[in-house]
Amino acid sequence: LPLDMACSQEEMEQAVDRVLLNNENNKHKDLDCVVLNAGIGHQSPALETDRTTTEQMMTVNALGPIHMTQTILKKNYKNWISSHHADNSGARPSRRGHFVITSSVGGKFALPLSASYAASKHALHGYFNSLRSEYPSLCIDIICPGPIATPFFQQQEGEKPAYQKNSSTTQQSENNNNNNNKKKELKMTPERCARLMMSSMMFQQKRKNTGKELWIAKQPTLFFCYLSQYLPTLATLIVNRIGPLRVAIWEAGLDLYDPESFRKVAKLKQERNAQEASSLKTMSMSPSGVANKINSENVAEQQELKKTK
Repeated sequence: LPLDMACSQEEMEQAVDRVLLNNENNKHKDLDCVVLNAGIGHQSPALETDRTTTEQMMTVNALGPIHMTQTILKKNYKNWISSHHADNSGARPSRRGHFVITSSVGGKFALPLSASYAASKHALHGYFNSLRSEYPSLCIDIICPGPIATPFFQQQEGEKPAYQKNSSTTQQSENNNNNNNKKKELKMTPERCARLMMSSMMFQQKRKNTGKELWIAKQPTLFFCYLSQYLPTLATLIVNRIGPLRVAIWEAGLDLYDPESFRKVAKLKQERNAQEASSLKTMSMSPSGVANKINSENVAEQQELKKTK
């Protein structure tokens, strides 16, 4: 359904009517599944993300899907939730609403450089998990993809560091090919992600479960999903170490999904720390040491003058 998720409530209701209304007898069509897939992304440090961007993230990624779900349930498909309360036998209703929500691994743990984006995805989890608990007759799947090989997050432009400026064209071409191969290893293809989503949707309809949360990602992102779920304190410690490095990579204009970027930034940081330590050591020379050095230089000059005479 082509629709601006930041539209008004009236426009959203009209869009739902266009999909559901059968013009022949003015009755609504049967709806088996709703996939809420719209979303936008943004990458920048939290303090450099302006209010407009944050509000846009929340509107499109969280408030839009929430309002769309409310519109569908209230306007056309109250039988999805009313059948659960009307049946006192405990049996599940014959027709059940199935919602598939495209969230992100950013809804599971912290994402350095994507604070506003992560906040919008955490809001999705909070709302739809609560909705599922209120109406168990609804089947609600929350899909959490990891890095996908799409231009969803555009690379931020930045000044290249010194070690890239002097590299030759041939070397840059070879490095780009190697980096592209590494990025393919870390990112899942859109086709693979779509197949896994469809497989999950069909499985839920067959088993008639109340819904679940599905993580779709390659390693090491998938491992970190398990780590944040079962060992959240350890996951937080690791993120706090990775976060400053990701910010440094972003400021240098490097690829956030290339492992070489972490190595290069870490090396630059070590060199910078060594230079600062060396300068501090020079500046911290004691006054007595400076005086002794000056006296020794004066003695050497006097001896040279005597030899000259």
